[in-house]
Amino acid sequence: MSKALYAESEIEKENKVLKERLAYYNSQKDYWDSLFDENRKLRELQKMQPIPLYNTIVASVSVRSPLTIKYKFIIDKGKIHGLEVGMPVLVGDSILGRVFEVQDDHAAVDTLVSERVNVFCRIKGTDYYGKLSGEAKRSEEGKLFCRLTWLPRDVKLKRGMIVLTSGFASEEEMKQSGAGLIPRNLKVGIIRDFSKNEKFQEAVVEISANWKSFEHITVLKKNLEQ
Repeated sequence: MSKALYAESEIEKENKVLKERLAYYNSQKDYWDSLFDENRKLRELQKMQPIPLYNTIVASVSVRSPLTIKYKFIIDKGKIHGLEVGMPVLVGDSILGRVFEVQDDHAAVDTLVSERVNVFCRIKGTDYYGKLSGEAKRSEEGKLFCRLTWLPRDVKLKRGMIVLTSGFASEEEMKQSGAGLIPRNLKVGIIRDFSKNEKFQEAVVEISANWKSFEHITVLKKNLEQ
C-alpha cells in the first residue's frame, strides 16, 4: 500500500470518528437545551405572585389527545400529591380549568370550554357579575371562546373589557369544592362580543390562558387550616 493510500484511509477513519463525536455532541446539546428550557418555564411558574390562603402544586401534562385537546388533559399529580376534585388549574397566571377526576398518581383537568366547568366571574372595574359556562364558538387561531352568562340587560358592555374570577361560588359548589374553591381576581380573558335576550345579556370571552403550547400547570389548593 502506498503512503498516499494509507494516508487517505487514515483520514477517512478520522473523519468518521469526528462525525460520530459531532453527532453525539449535537444530541447532548439538544438534551441540555431541553433541560434549560424546562428549567426556565419552571422558574417562570415559581415567579407567580403568592395567592393568600392558597398553596400551589406544580404538575406536568402527561397526556393530551388531539381529539379532546380543547376540553381536557391529564397531569402527573394525583391524590398522593394533595389534589382534589374542583381545584382550579392555571397556565401562567390565568385560569384554564379545574381538576375533575383524581387518581392516586394522576388527574384529569377539564378546561373552561367544558360544560362541566362553571366559574363565577366579574368584569374588572365594575360591579358586573356573571357565570362562565361552556364554549361560545369554535376556537380561532389557537384561541378559546367561552360564554359569560347571567349578565344584567342594562349592563353597558364594551369589547376588550377584562374578565376576572369573582371569588364567589354557589352554595352547592361551596359544599362540594372545599379546597378547590377559586380565588378572586384570577385572569380569565377579555370580552370579544355580546348579545341580549329577554332577561339577561351574554358575552363571548376570549380566554387568556395559552391552551395549546404548555407543558406545566399550577394547581391551587385552598388552605383550610388558615
